[in-house]
Amino acid sequence: MDALKEVDLVPAREVLLTDETRPRAESAARAVADRINLPTIKLREQLDALREGLPGFGMEGLLPGFFEGGLSTLFDFLRDWSPEAPVIYLDDPLGQDRAADTLWEELERSHGAAEARQELICPPLAHFLSREDVNQRLQSFRVLEGGGLSLAQTERPPVHFSFGGTQDLREAILAHHGEEGALSPWWSGWSAGASCAWPAWWRAAR
Repeated sequence: MDALKEVDLVPAREVLLTDETRPRAESAARAVADRINLPTIKLREQLDALREGLPGFGMEGLLPGFFEGGLSTLFDFLRDWSPEAPVIYLDDPLGQDRAADTLWEELERSHGAAEARQELICPPLAHFLSREDVNQRLQSFRVLEGGGLSLAQTERPPVHFSFGGTQDLREAILAHHGEEGALSPWWSGWSAGASCAWPAWWRAAR
């Protein structure tokens, strides 16, 4: 395989109107329009735009209706990504529970406001997993929880991460603020890690 010398990235939309997705999008638009009593003339404008391949502003709200069975989630791809079942790390589960409650309240509030404005949008459960669904899917994976308080009287913590302190890095950032490339030597000695929070798991992506 030849090495790539150049890659062109162009603007893209999540909404893809094809011969396969267009009929489903029209059906989803009609279903939402019936639920919010959208005037026929406004619905016709949206349907005409869909048929012409010109998705109107806010059409992303109907995205789950574009695909048979709705949107896929990250859980649907995890097992294909690795031959072994991955370990899922949950940082501060209690904090994530609070953030999940806040997120869901905001989703319901935003959806209610959008319907009051007679916008075509599928309900939150079509776009996101509920917390119950997330918990159920997590049961089939190995899960490591962090951020908790251990009450065990042990000399060594149950899990030890050999990460160094960040004081030197913070001081370097402050000392070289605004200098291009000043911190480049630091990156060679650092490795990046990622943890997953509840809201990130909720987002459904096709």
